[in-house]
Amino acid sequence: MIKAIYGKVKLNRHSCPSCNNPLLNTSRIYICDVCGYGNKDDKAKTFKVVVPPPGIRKVPPRFVQRMILESQGGKCFWCSNKFDTPYWKNNKVSYLKIHWDHKVPFSYSLTNKDDNWAASCNLCNLFKSNFLFKNEKECRHYLLKRWQIAIDKNEISR
Repeated sequence: MIKAIYGKVKLNRHSCPSCNNPLLNTSRIYICDVCGYGNKDDKAKTFKVVVPPPGIRKVPPRFVQRMILESQGGKCFWCSNKFDTPYWKNNKVSYLKIHWDHKVPFSYSLTNKDDNWAASCNLCNLFKSNFLFKNEKECRHYLLKRWQIAIDKNEISR
């Protein structure tokens, strides 16, 4: 069965063959709320599966990148470490690299709006993944804990 993927959530997405009303549901049973088509014995396989075309993940335009880096003072939006700061990983020196991060994960928003970008270090971007947080403070708190866990496990060191 084809499923629509929204972040880490998979849902069945169907359209009513009678009125084309879309419905996201967790079962294969479909009864249209608009026209009443179907019954509880009708399986979703009889319906056309509609999945919206995915957005294309991009990086911000150069002028937006410059504005973001200037406003963040050349530091990671989440952990405030300066880019190019050395750290140890797997017994060799690595440097914090700039990753263009969506504050609200792309997998949820499917947009690349200019106000949703942040210059993130590669580690924060990796730790954050596509988790969704209530606010930036909650995200920073989570990332600082992830940094500490990685340091405690000797996965990285400063």
